[in-house]
Amino acid sequence: MSEADLGVLKVQKELFKSSRKEAPFYILGIGAMFAGTQLSLLTSIIFGRFVDEVIVPKDASRFWLYPILFLLATLLLSFMNYCNRYFNDKGGYRTIYRLRDQMFKKIQSQSLNYLSTETPGQVLAKTTSDLDVIRSYLSRNFRVGLNALYYYISIGLTIYFIEKQFLLVYFTLLPILFIISAYYGRTVRPIIKLRREEFGKMSSDIQEKVEGIEVIKAFGAEDIETETFRQKAQNYLDLYLKTVIIRNLSIPLAVFIVSAASVLVVIQGGILIINGTVAGLTVGELILLNLFMLQLRTPTRLFGNFIVGINSVTISGRRVFSLLHSEEDIKDEPDAKPLIIQEGTITFDDVSFSFDGRIKILDNLNFTIEVGKTVAILGSSRSGKSTLIQHIPRFYDPTEGRILIDGQDIKQVTVDTLRKSIGIVTQETFLFSRSVRDNIAFGKPDATDEEIKEAARLARADEFIERLPQGYDTIIGERGITLSGGQQQRLAIARCLLVRPKILIFDDSTSSIDAKTEYELHKEISGLLEGRTILIVTQKLSSVRFAEKIIVLDEGEIIEEGTHEQLMENRGIYKEIVQTQTTFQLEKEAIAKE
Repeated sequence: MSEADLGVLKVQKELFKSSRKEAPFYILGIGAMFAGTQLSLLTSIIFGRFVDEVIVPKDASRFWLYPILFLLATLLLSFMNYCNRYFNDKGGYRTIYRLRDQMFKKIQSQSLNYLSTETPGQVLAKTTSDLDVIRSYLSRNFRVGLNALYYYISIGLTIYFIEKQFLLVYFTLLPILFIISAYYGRTVRPIIKLRREEFGKMSSDIQEKVEGIEVIKAFGAEDIETETFRQKAQNYLDLYLKTVIIRNLSIPLAVFIVSAASVLVVIQGGILIINGTVAGLTVGELILLNLFMLQLRTPTRLFGNFIVGINSVTISGRRVFSLLHSEEDIKDEPDAKPLIIQEGTITFDDVSFSFDGRIKILDNLNFTIEVGKTVAILGSSRSGKSTLIQHIPRFYDPTEGRILIDGQDIKQVTVDTLRKSIGIVTQETFLFSRSVRDNIAFGKPDATDEEIKEAARLARADEFIERLPQGYDTIIGERGITLSGGQQQRLAIARCLLVRPKILIFDDSTSSIDAKTEYELHKEISGLLEGRTILIVTQKLSSVRFAEKIIVLDEGEIIEEGTHEQLMENRGIYKEIVQTQTTFQLEKEAIAKE
């Protein structure tokens, strides 16, 4: 379901479905709100009776009765207002708690292809500010809309029972108020939509600048980036102020019209009382009618807030519910079975892949990685290396062809068992802002301290961990910012080794590790991982020498395949890469000796 499919009514329907479990809270809150409205009107009636039965006849016998009744009604009104806010707020927050949980699960289950279309800032805006708009609507804006309608009906009925002639003023006034509200809603809706989009852009910009602060400082670009952000913030402010201006013109205009109507009521009523045209119309009733007309300012303001709320929640609801109802690209087939790995043989059978259906990133790949073998995949940037290995754990599905593990089509097995059988050290190392221990044990939360330390030792990470302020309990900062690139990669490798998967994938995972440490690392884990299938994606020859088979990619196609010796004899791209890197290394060593 796309955003375009979600109109005002469909968004309201989704909101009611999402808040069904909290219905008792909303019912209690709205019931208290209606009672509060009646008590508010009752205070005006008490005042009118006080004028007619005490002030006008100068009867002091019941002088204290009406003030006491007024105070009791006001006290009860305060209690009802408390219940109104408490139950509606409780319902709103509980609904948003569940919606946020559902959204997070949905985001976690989406494919990389889907997430690549959303910036982190947009996703963050949906799970925070958009949900806050929905919470505000459920807790406040929806009930104030109902309250405005209830106010209008109650005041209209009261005027009817006091004196029908005044209904002409009342029913002339209502269409004018509704026209102003409708104009306001139609005007602010597109502005609110643009405002939500600008907020997402601003959030993305903040996140990007925080993550890239080192580059910004390195190039002395603080002023430029500050000005870029200021422009986005200014765009958001301009849109917000447009909404404020329209609102501050519309609502005061409506309130002025209501006040003018109350003056007409006083004039009309005064003439009727003076001339004695209407029998039974008292001064207290005229004051009461005027108070009711003035009280129309309350539902008018409430209805204005409701219009703002329903426009805002429609925009935010579209963004939230389009995500919640989005189809998952990668999901279990109805008859999917658990993956059972006996050996770990991987077969690519005529596999092709394209993001847009036109340009092929992978083109007709056919190869087999036999059990217990280490295979290296080489190629230039954008040759499709990372995309290839991302197909094995089903981060993407092939456009054509199939991938088999021990003869089992990976699309016919459950995603959970597939991914738990594969260990991946990604090209871009990601560490959580947690302790070193928690990062290593991420894939195996119940791991013992001995298992964690052994994995760190195998990854050649134990020495630097012990030198950290709190050792394995040291909080490493967001994305591992407090560690060097090599240290981050070693922790990522330790995290992978801890789970002892049947298939291991190293996606350029030693690019920041020096040659000596890399050699010791491969030597150490080669014995530990004997019998497991290993894929190494790299551009470093030092990593390739451990492979028993080398696959060379170029523009998504396999152009060479074989052992190091075989490929050197072919005199193809692989040999060119070897010669280039060898020459570079020799020149580097020569410079170092000078």
